[in-house]
Amino acid sequence: MGPWAKHHQNETWQVLLSRDLDKVAPWLDSRAEITQEWVQQAAKELELSEEAVQHEYEALAEELPLRLSWHNQKQQA
Repeated sequence: MGPWAKHHQNETWQVLLSRDLDKVAPWLDSRAEITQEWVQQAAKELELSEEAVQHEYEALAEELPLRLSWHNQKQQA
């Protein structure tokens, strides 16, 4: 995910894709689920609402194979 994030020059996306929320490697594992707890951490780091962070991950999921926990919860309901 790192090369993709760096290529797009979107600093918010770089933060969201980095494992330490710092825009640099190591990057999130695309097989791991992005949880609501992770969204809360990212929202705090970026000083954004949780809804805004979810929206950013949803936009990223259109480009990358991300597993979003809140999408799984909607599908199971």
